[in-house]
Parts: sequence; C-alpha cells; structure tokens
Amino acid sequence: MDRARARARDARRDRRGSRASPTGPRPEHHRRAARAVGSRSPGCHACPSASQRRVGPRGLNTAVPFLELEPRDRLLVRAAVDAGPSAATAWDEWFRDTDLDDAAYPEGRLFPQVFANLNASGLAGCLPPRMRGKYRWLWASNQMRADAVAPALRALVSAGVKTLLLKGAALLAANRRGWGTREMGDIDVLVPTTQAGTAAAVLVDAGWTGVQGVTPRYLAARLVARRHGWNFDGDGLSADIDLHWHVFEGVRGLHANDELWSAARPVAFAGVDTERLDDADHLVHTLEHASHGEATQRLDWLVDVDSLLPHVDPERFVRVATSMSLVDVATEGLEIAASVLASERAELLAQRMASTRRDVRSRLLAHTAGPSANGAPRINELVRTALVQAGGGSGPLGRAAAVRRRRVEPNLVARPALSTTLALLGRPRRAEVAALRLWGPLTRSDPRTLPTGEWIAITPELLDAIGGPGWSWPAPDGGGVWTDGSEARLALDIGPVTGRDLVLGFELGTSAHHSPNPSVELRVNGRALETWQLGPEPEPGPRHVAVPAWLADWCRPMEMVLRPVRAFEPWQRRGAPGDQRWFVQLRALRVDVQ
Repeated sequence: MDRARARARDARRDRRGSRASPTGPRPEHHRRAARAVGSRSPGCHACPSASQRRVGPRGLNTAVPFLELEPRDRLLVRAAVDAGPSAATAWDEWFRDTDLDDAAYPEGRLFPQVFANLNASGLAGCLPPRMRGKYRWLWASNQMRADAVAPALRALVSAGVKTLLLKGAALLAANRRGWGTREMGDIDVLVPTTQAGTAAAVLVDAGWTGVQGVTPRYLAARLVARRHGWNFDGDGLSADIDLHWHVFEGVRGLHANDELWSAARPVAFAGVDTERLDDADHLVHTLEHASHGEATQRLDWLVDVDSLLPHVDPERFVRVATSMSLVDVATEGLEIAASVLASERAELLAQRMASTRRDVRSRLLAHTAGPSANGAPRINELVRTALVQAGGGSGPLGRAAAVRRRRVEPNLVARPALSTTLALLGRPRRAEVAALRLWGPLTRSDPRTLPTGEWIAITPELLDAIGGPGWSWPAPDGGGVWTDGSEARLALDIGPVTGRDLVLGFELGTSAHHSPNPSVELRVNGRALETWQLGPEPEPGPRHVAVPAWLADWCRPMEMVLRPVRAFEPWQRRGAPGDQRWFVQLRALRVDVQ
C-alpha cells in the first residue's frame, strides 16, 4: 500500500513540475516570534525568511510538495491526538532524548495540545510542569489577540463589509481546537473580493497600517489581482490582521469564493458576530495551505486536520476540492494525514479523492504549466490568466474581461482602449511612440514633481501617484517592490527642466538577482535605452541610464517602461502561483540633471 501511494504521489508531483530553486522570490507575511515552552527564548526557531522557503512550479494553486516528516515528528503528533495510553507512550518515546529548551519552533507549537490531550485522560503527570504553563500562556495570549482585533472586526461589520474567519481563528471560534492549544500568530479574516479595498480603508481608519506602507488604493488597484491577502499591523496591539480576499492562493476570480461564502457558518469571535468556513471547505483550505511548505506549520496542520475530519461532509469536500483544482493537493495531504494519524476517515477520503477525475480547468492549467506544444507560449499564458482570474463559472466574455483586467490594468492607464489595442498588437514600438506623441504618457498619474539629485524610495504611496500597470507587492523585509507581468510603467515629472541630458539611477532590490526573468529592457518615451542582465549575484551598486535631452523633452512627463525581453515563457513563472511573472525588484530611483 505504501509503495502504491508513493507511486501515485510521484505521478501527481510530475504533473506539477519539479521543484525550483529555494531562493526564488516569494514574499510572505509571517513575522511570528519564536517562543520556547512557557517563556520567550531563543531556543525555538523563528519562521524562515522568504528566501529560505521552498518554492516550486505550480498549477492553479498546486504548491510545492508537503514538507517531509521525520519519525520523531510522527511521535509528537500522535502524542497530541491519540487517546489515553497511546498518546502517553508516544510522548515518552519522543521525550526520551529531548531537551525542551532545544525544541524547534514547530514542535513547541504542539506542546499545549499535547498537554491538553494527556490532561483530558488524566495522564498529564508524565509531562514537565512547564507544559501546563505553556498551555496557560497560550490561552491568555490568544484571548488578548482576539480582544485586540475585535474593534477592527466591528468596524468592518458596521461599514457593511462581510467577514469570515480563516485558519486558527476559525478553529477556535468553532471549538474545533482549544484556546490554549492552537496558536494564532495573526488573525486571518476573509472579505469579499469586491470589498477588499473598502475593508483596507476601514482598517486604516481604525488605526491599522498595511505592511510596508501598502495603502487601500494600492491594495485594491494592484494586489487584489495578484495576491490572496495582505497583513495589517495594529499600533501597539498584540495581534496582526491578515486580510484575505481569496481563500486559496492562485485562485483570483472576482467570484471564485462565492461557493464558499454561500456555505459559511455563523460564529462569534470576541463578542463579534461573523462567519467561518464550512468544515469541509476548511479542511480543503488546511490541506492547500499545508502544501505551501511553511516550516512553522510543519506539524500543526495535522492536528487541525484531525480536529476537522469528524465534522466533514465527504460529498462537499470532494466537490470543493475539485472545483478549486485541488484534487492532487487534497489527495496527497489526506494520504499523509491517514498515515500519521492512523485515521480511517482520512484514508477513505483520500481514496475517494484519488479516484476523482480532474476537471477540464485543472487539465488546462497543467498543460499551460510547461512549454506549448504548438510553440505559442503567449497563448498559453493568456489561457492561464483567463483560468486564474475569471473563475470557473465565467463564459468567454468574462474570461476576456479578466485577461484585460489583469494584463492591461485599465484602471491604471490614461486611455484604456488605446492600451488594450497596443497590448493586443504586441505593443509595437512605432505605434506606442505615435501614441505618446499624440496623447502623452499612457500611465494614469497624479500631478507630482519629483525632486532631482536625490534618491526616491519606491513605495506604494509613490506608486499610487506615478505608477502605471505592472507594479506588484513590496517585500515585507523592505527589499523593494516587485514588478510583474509583461511590463511596468512610471510617469516621471521633473518639472520645467528642458534641454538638459538626464541620468536615471536605479537601486535594485535585495532579491532582484533571484528574478526568473534575467533579461529586462528599459525604455524611456518609447525608445529602448538599455537591456539589463539580472543575477546570479546581488547587485554591487545602483544602475545608471543616460537619457539624451531630445528624448527626455518630447514627451512630458517622461514615460519609463521596464519590460522583460521574453515575457511569456512558462518557466518565467518559477515559484509563482497562478499567473504571476516577476521580473524586477526596485528599491529606489533617482533623476540627475547633467
């Protein structure tokens, strides 16, 4: 049986593609401090940085394989979920050669659950006394986090924004896990996709701040189509809010979550009436999130699965996993859970998922994950964008509108019809130059004169004013803002300076050398000035590009464009879910007058 499972798992992974370099860009927002048992201590390991996480080619949201478990990991999980003497035996075997001060952070996250499990059977006497303290500390910590976000939840509800709890908060509110057993690093809150910008504005008004200065305008215009969520910090509060507008990473249609919302269950959280996912939907989400390979969740997800399985409707689980193109992920996760938990429910559900035929959408996404058989990578990428952005229920017109919304970003250009036409034609240089001469910059920008002779940080606030299409999210570590897609535009207004040569300076981001698009062309006012070769080592210093006076003067504000030389090759999505294609990470720019 184990060999058959291994062969099936290998086949699923072959459909997803091989693993990519672990250094690819994948910004995340896990900034949880490492905590030892009962106290803050360097003994536990902090969450790895983005550059340390494992990434790999994906389908719609088929992630890297689940992290492998060691035999001792299985023992600790069994101590957390087994009944009575079996749990005590597993703990004794795990603890025999272990110093709690040296326990890794993912292991430490399970200690409160181990205590609660053995305490319920009257067997907690075999545990170190500090385990009880850890349980009490976590109970109090979770209560404080819930109380800290309650005003924000009330503000969202008062503003007419629907809310739904995800992950740990949902498990606690639904009594699937105990308040002293499941750590909430942040509070995950889902809002309807169409209300994401409104929700962000409500949070800002309530005193919360988007990580790395992301504004509600930036989030609504750029991040909703590219990400599934973004973190907000409370000033001096003990918790963060991870605001989601999509449940699954890589599923980004405006109505992709409608089926999940329709089955949501009412729940109260810190005295606020909200909702949570149906247990079957929550199990699908738990498995999908575990497949991201985040080290902090290496063990916790199995206990979450164990708590959800008794409440899951198998019919709904299969339907949702299939509709979200997660058959392979759900099957593999359930097989792992069945093996580790010795769960007959997980085994039967895994067998049912393994026999489920993947839908047409999944098969198309698998096809577009690699080189096109007919040598048309651009068509492959457009098909992929339509599948990711439009959702399963959209017709041809809806999918075409989704492609335009994602690839042209009409809300960020001055003349949407013109930009759409140029995109359909492949953005020919002569046509673009003619358009610039007739109508000026294609970028929709607010009046803002940039200072010359000094470095200007690339921030969401700046890009709200001068940024056109193609600007993605700022790295949480402050390493710069990623560009994404087939081009990224800026409108540079330097005031009345004319007849002078200019030099543009660019400080590339700390992870720019990890770009999956190593060749990037820079254009000013429609003319290609330089082609950058990125990587494999970090940039030794800023890059500088000379702009002759005649070119700088004939179109003001100047339109600067960054464009990957080969924008539609499938391998350029390395490590990216859905239809993302990173190409440059920038931290700052500078304009010098000669």
